[in-house]
Amino acid sequence: MAISVDAQILIWGIKRQATPDRQHMIDRAARFFRQCQREHQRIFLPAQSLAEFLVGYDAEQRRLSLARLSRGFLVAPFDAKAAVIAADLQTDWNKLKAIGDEFGLTKQQIKADINVLASALAVNASCLYSEDKQMKSFAQGRIIIRPLPTHLPPEDEAYGGSVQQSLLDDDSADGDPPT
Repeated sequence: MAISVDAQILIWGIKRQATPDRQHMIDRAARFFRQCQREHQRIFLPAQSLAEFLVGYDAEQRRLSLARLSRGFLVAPFDAKAAVIAADLQTDWNKLKAIGDEFGLTKQQIKADINVLASALAVNASCLYSEDKQMKSFAQGRIIIRPLPTHLPPEDEAYGGSVQQSLLDDDSADGDPPT
Protein backbone atom coordinates (compact mmCIF):
# COMPACT_ATOMS: atom_id res chain seq x y z
CA MET A 1 0.00 0.00 0.00
CA ALA A 2 1.27 3.47 -0.87
CA ILE A 3 0.60 6.88 0.60
CA SER A 4 0.86 10.37 -0.81
CA VAL A 5 1.94 13.69 0.72
CA ASP A 6 1.03 17.28 -0.01
CA ALA A 7 3.61 19.99 -0.70
CA GLN A 8 3.67 21.64 2.71
CA ILE A 9 4.66 18.39 4.43
CA LEU A 10 7.47 17.91 1.93
CA ILE A 11 8.63 21.50 2.47
CA TRP A 12 8.60 21.11 6.25
CA GLY A 13 10.26 17.72 6.35
CA ILE A 14 12.80 18.00 3.53
CA LYS A 15 13.48 21.71 3.00
CA ARG A 16 13.01 22.24 6.74
CA GLN A 17 11.23 25.52 6.10
CA ALA A 18 8.06 26.83 7.69
CA THR A 19 6.28 30.03 8.48
CA PRO A 20 6.88 31.29 12.04
CA ASP A 21 3.57 29.84 13.26
CA ARG A 22 4.39 26.38 11.80
CA GLN A 23 8.01 25.91 12.93
CA HIS A 24 6.91 22.99 15.13
CA MET A 25 5.89 21.10 11.97
CA ILE A 26 9.47 20.83 10.69
CA ASP A 27 10.56 18.20 13.21
CA ARG A 28 7.21 16.43 13.06
CA ALA A 29 7.37 16.09 9.26
CA ALA A 30 11.01 14.96 9.32
CA ARG A 31 10.21 12.28 11.92
CA PHE A 32 7.21 11.20 9.85
CA PHE A 33 9.41 10.69 6.78
CA ARG A 34 12.00 8.76 8.80
CA GLN A 35 9.24 6.54 10.21
CA CYS A 36 7.95 5.89 6.68
CA GLN A 37 11.48 5.01 5.58
CA ARG A 38 11.96 2.58 8.47
CA GLU A 39 8.64 0.94 7.60
CA HIS A 40 9.55 0.82 3.88
CA GLN A 41 6.42 2.83 3.11
CA ARG A 42 6.03 3.81 -0.54
CA ILE A 43 5.43 7.56 -0.73
CA PHE A 44 4.07 9.21 -3.85
CA LEU A 45 4.61 12.90 -4.48
CA PRO A 46 1.87 14.31 -6.68
CA ALA A 47 3.54 16.19 -9.53
CA GLN A 48 1.80 19.39 -8.40
CA SER A 49 3.27 19.00 -4.89
CA LEU A 50 6.72 18.38 -6.34
CA ALA A 51 6.42 21.54 -8.45
CA GLU A 52 5.47 23.57 -5.38
CA PHE A 53 8.44 22.10 -3.48
CA LEU A 54 10.88 23.04 -6.25
CA VAL A 55 9.81 26.71 -6.38
CA GLY A 56 12.66 29.01 -5.43
CA TYR A 57 15.46 26.66 -6.46
CA ASP A 58 17.78 27.40 -9.36
CA ALA A 59 18.41 24.72 -12.02
CA GLU A 60 21.31 23.10 -10.13
CA GLN A 61 19.42 23.05 -6.83
CA ARG A 62 16.42 21.48 -8.58
CA ARG A 63 18.65 18.79 -10.10
CA LEU A 64 20.18 17.99 -6.70
CA SER A 65 16.78 18.01 -4.99
CA LEU A 66 15.28 15.67 -7.59
CA ALA A 67 18.20 13.27 -7.18
CA ARG A 68 17.78 13.35 -3.41
CA LEU A 69 14.01 12.90 -3.55
CA SER A 70 14.31 9.94 -5.92
CA ARG A 71 15.91 7.98 -3.07
CA GLY A 72 12.75 7.98 -0.98
CA PHE A 73 9.81 9.03 -3.11
CA LEU A 74 7.98 8.18 -6.32
CA VAL A 75 6.34 10.86 -8.46
CA ALA A 76 2.61 10.53 -9.04
CA PRO A 77 2.27 12.16 -12.47
CA PHE A 78 -0.54 14.36 -13.63
CA ASP A 79 -1.19 12.15 -16.64
CA ALA A 80 -4.30 11.25 -18.65
CA LYS A 81 -5.67 9.06 -15.85
CA ALA A 82 -5.18 11.87 -13.31
CA ALA A 83 -6.71 14.38 -15.73
CA VAL A 84 -9.90 12.32 -15.97
CA ILE A 85 -10.06 12.07 -12.18
CA ALA A 86 -9.47 15.84 -11.84
CA ALA A 87 -12.29 16.53 -14.30
CA ASP A 88 -14.57 14.22 -12.34
CA LEU A 89 -13.70 15.98 -9.07
CA GLN A 90 -14.62 19.32 -10.68
CA THR A 91 -18.10 18.44 -11.94
CA ASP A 92 -19.75 20.67 -9.33
CA TRP A 93 -17.76 23.89 -9.62
CA ASN A 94 -20.27 25.82 -7.47
CA LYS A 95 -19.61 23.46 -4.57
CA LEU A 96 -15.82 23.73 -5.06
CA LYS A 97 -16.05 27.53 -5.22
CA ALA A 98 -18.05 27.55 -1.98
CA ILE A 99 -15.37 25.41 -0.30
CA GLY A 100 -12.70 27.70 -1.71
CA ASP A 101 -14.51 30.78 -0.44
CA GLU A 102 -14.78 29.21 3.03
CA PHE A 103 -11.00 28.77 3.13
CA GLY A 104 -10.06 31.93 1.24
CA LEU A 105 -8.73 30.13 -1.83
CA THR A 106 -8.36 31.38 -5.38
CA LYS A 107 -9.55 29.43 -8.41
CA GLN A 108 -5.89 28.57 -9.13
CA GLN A 109 -5.40 27.19 -5.59
CA ILE A 110 -8.55 25.08 -5.89
CA LYS A 111 -7.36 23.60 -9.18
CA ALA A 112 -3.89 22.91 -7.73
CA ASP A 113 -5.48 21.04 -4.80
CA ILE A 114 -7.67 19.06 -7.20
CA ASN A 115 -4.56 18.12 -9.23
CA VAL A 116 -2.81 16.89 -6.07
CA LEU A 117 -5.81 14.74 -5.20
CA ALA A 118 -6.19 13.44 -8.75
CA SER A 119 -2.53 12.38 -8.96
CA ALA A 120 -2.75 10.60 -5.61
CA LEU A 121 -5.95 8.84 -6.66
CA ALA A 122 -4.50 7.85 -10.05
CA VAL A 123 -1.67 5.88 -8.38
CA ASN A 124 -4.10 4.28 -5.92
CA ALA A 125 -2.59 5.89 -2.84
CA SER A 126 -4.43 4.73 0.26
CA CYS A 127 -4.38 8.23 1.75
CA LEU A 128 -3.06 11.73 1.30
CA TYR A 129 -1.27 13.41 4.18
CA SER A 130 -2.12 17.10 4.17
CA GLU A 131 -2.58 19.84 6.72
CA ASP A 132 -4.86 21.78 4.38
CA LYS A 133 -8.34 21.60 5.89
CA GLN A 134 -10.10 22.00 2.53
CA MET A 135 -8.58 18.82 1.10
CA LYS A 136 -11.09 16.57 2.82
CA SER A 137 -13.97 18.44 1.22
CA PHE A 138 -12.29 18.53 -2.19
CA ALA A 139 -11.59 14.77 -1.99
CA GLN A 140 -15.35 14.06 -1.91
CA GLY A 141 -14.79 10.82 0.00
CA ARG A 142 -12.59 9.31 -2.74
CA ILE A 143 -9.38 9.20 -0.69
CA ILE A 144 -8.63 9.43 3.02
CA ILE A 145 -7.07 12.74 4.04
CA ARG A 146 -4.87 12.57 7.12
CA PRO A 147 -2.92 15.18 9.04
CA LEU A 148 0.64 14.43 10.06
CA PRO A 149 0.63 12.06 13.03
CA THR A 150 1.00 13.87 16.33
CA HIS A 151 2.45 10.93 18.24
CA LEU A 152 5.71 9.91 16.63
CA PRO A 153 8.40 8.28 18.73
CA PRO A 154 11.40 10.46 19.56
CA GLU A 155 14.41 9.73 17.38
CA ASP A 156 16.28 7.72 20.01
CA GLU A 157 13.26 5.48 20.64
CA ALA A 158 12.47 5.15 16.95
CA TYR A 159 15.92 3.79 16.25
CA GLY A 160 16.18 1.50 19.24
CA GLY A 161 18.43 3.87 21.16
CA SER A 162 20.72 5.10 18.40
CA VAL A 163 20.08 7.87 15.93
CA GLN A 164 20.93 6.87 12.38
CA GLN A 165 21.09 9.21 9.42
CA SER A 166 18.20 8.90 7.04
CA LEU A 167 18.59 9.00 3.28
CA LEU A 168 16.24 11.96 3.50
CA ASP A 169 18.40 13.91 5.96
CA ASP A 170 20.32 16.92 4.79
CA ASP A 171 23.40 18.35 6.48
CA SER A 172 22.45 21.94 5.68
CA ALA A 173 20.43 23.84 8.22
CA ASP A 174 18.97 26.42 5.83
CA GLY A 175 16.87 24.13 3.67
CA ASP A 176 19.17 24.26 0.65
CA PRO A 177 19.67 20.98 -1.16
CA PRO A 178 22.84 19.00 -0.41
CA THR A 179 25.91 19.73 -2.47
